[in-house]
Amino acid sequence: MNSPTTEANEVAPGISVVIPAHNASQVVEQQLVALRSQCLDRSVEIVVIDNASTDDTGVVVKRCAAIDTRIRLVNAPAGRGPAYARNIGIAAARGELIACCDSDDVVGENWLTEIIDALGEYEYVGGPLAVDLLNEKWLADARGRWGALGPGRFGNIDFAHGCNLGIRRDAFRRAGGFDERLLAGEEIDLAMRIWKLGIKLHFVPGAVVHYRYRTTVLANCRQSFSFGKANPTLARRASTLDGFSATATVARHALWLVPNVLKLVSRSGRLRWTWIAAGLCGHIVGTIRAKSA
Repeated sequence: MNSPTTEANEVAPGISVVIPAHNASQVVEQQLVALRSQCLDRSVEIVVIDNASTDDTGVVVKRCAAIDTRIRLVNAPAGRGPAYARNIGIAAARGELIACCDSDDVVGENWLTEIIDALGEYEYVGGPLAVDLLNEKWLADARGRWGALGPGRFGNIDFAHGCNLGIRRDAFRRAGGFDERLLAGEEIDLAMRIWKLGIKLHFVPGAVVHYRYRTTVLANCRQSFSFGKANPTLARRASTLDGFSATATVARHALWLVPNVLKLVSRSGRLRWTWIAAGLCGHIVGTIRAKSA
């Protein structure tokens, strides 16, 4: 992963914000407005990767770019998934500092400053996810506030969520970038390889991203299934790392389902129960595929 070339008369930005987008025409402008409002005195570029959208995502981004030339649209139709889109965006970006966020979320008002300041000292950083601004209370209660107080954890490995991640380009290159074979959990896989390099995640409490949940049971089930399906692959890779210790999350979730079946009566309980069940189903499918590979 080589750094992109810069024209002789063109100064590279201090940081590149990379945003994968797939069918995000209804939400991406809100994210771009939030970013523009906090980078007026910064050397910044905002790279939006249109990953095979079938809606007007590209049209919306181009309209925003006409207002602010720091916004740039990159088309990425040849593959699918956030790992592929982020790799394309980072390759096209010109900054030596990289910040990743998602098209359907909204960065907090000091997010960019916090990420830039942290990357001045650390190679790999991440911040919290807040869920109460963009989601109805029942939905936030059902899915939980798991990302509010600390980084993501896979066993004993801390990771930055893909929607709230900062990294120096050199560290990203040495780690090998995102694994495009993974359609979920790619940020965990990246964290493992960064961990193997001896680089630890630095958590930045002030770098808040407001995270948007899926709003239907079916959409949440699909997301949970994809996460669950990736887990066996991630666990197998993590098991090769010196010092890794796993947690018994799958067994704990399986034991939770039966005594909590009455939660299916309420809307929030139904979403919570089916989220866990879908994740377990995905884990089973992922385990079978891993054994047959």
